[in-house]
Amino acid sequence: MASTDMLLETAPSTTIHLQLIDPPISSSKPALLFLHYWGGSSRTFHHLTTTLSNYTTIALDHRGWGLSKGPDGAEAYSIQALADDVLEVLKQLGEHTRNGFILVGHSMGAKVALAVAASKPSGLRGMVLIAPAPPTPFALPEEMREQQIHAYDSAESISWTISNILAEPKNLSSEDFNILCEDSSKGNRWAKAAWPTYAIGEDISTDLGGNGQKVLVFAGEHDIVETKEKVEGLVKLLDERHYATKFSVVPGVKHLIPLETPNAIVGPIEREF
Repeated sequence: MASTDMLLETAPSTTIHLQLIDPPISSSKPALLFLHYWGGSSRTFHHLTTTLSNYTTIALDHRGWGLSKGPDGAEAYSIQALADDVLEVLKQLGEHTRNGFILVGHSMGAKVALAVAASKPSGLRGMVLIAPAPPTPFALPEEMREQQIHAYDSAESISWTISNILAEPKNLSSEDFNILCEDSSKGNRWAKAAWPTYAIGEDISTDLGGNGQKVLVFAGEHDIVETKEKVEGLVKLLDERHYATKFSVVPGVKHLIPLETPNAIVGPIEREF
């Protein structure tokens, strides 16, 4: 597999880092574009991108996370701003998405994927939504909001958040645990603050409409961030908006399904797309 790291300018003061992997032989399959959770990076999907070797895979760092840069200013990290970055990346990588593309979004990244889908981009063939945040406004309970605001303040708070909120520690290798800790610490202060303070409350559902477009939706059995019940509500909304949804509950995991049990995602992607 040919792997390339790229830096693309998508907006003023915004440079998006991504990893592009092309399959070893020409393929008619759509490209897979991976969008990570709040606190993650393109590395969140490394098990998926290396396993799905028959697809072109594009895994990016959202502005302010990983190796991507973003503007100074709290208002620059909205879901719509992140979605606009994705649309610009797709525009610049057109030759790699000539067979269309699938949006693979995790948690916050799933909300970004839905915002991208709402703009009806040419070439979109479907979505994979993993432990997805809802596209409709959601207000965190005050205690949880405070916990999230301070989740990535220090090495100790990051380790506690991963072990107690985001994952079943037994499901993570030491290498993946270290990746999670490093990625959570790298976010700039605006990117860290945006999600719990206002981006989680954005309503990007108005223009959603699928016309039968396929969407795979996954929830972790023990997820306390995006619970099965919350995800079922999203599935109902997508069904009402004429998407063809398939919903699966992944046993024995919490929120970080791409690292806790990546094969639960790989198989359905290979079968459906």
